Amino acid sequence: MQGSVTQAIDFAQRAVAMHLKVHGSTHPETGWGYDALGRAYQSDKRLAQAEEAFQNALVIFEANYASNHKSVQMTRELMQAVQM
Repeated sequence: MQGSVTQAIDFAQRAVAMHLKVHGSTHPETGWGYDALGRAYQSDKRLAQAEEAFQNALVIFEANYASNHKSVQMTRELMQAVQM
């Protein structure tokens, strides 16, 4: 199981880098990359890193969507879960 989590983190890190290069730092696809990275870190119990990734995603989503958009709300919930 640990190997698959490590692979997930690696893939998500590469996805974020790709999205940053292709779409830039404010595009929703980059936000989804950070979301995937946060979930991978959360699965590995790396909660501080998960929170940082979710925060990056939230900043992007809030810049692109209304505050009641499901992506914004979901990311806020994920952040709360790793802060507990």
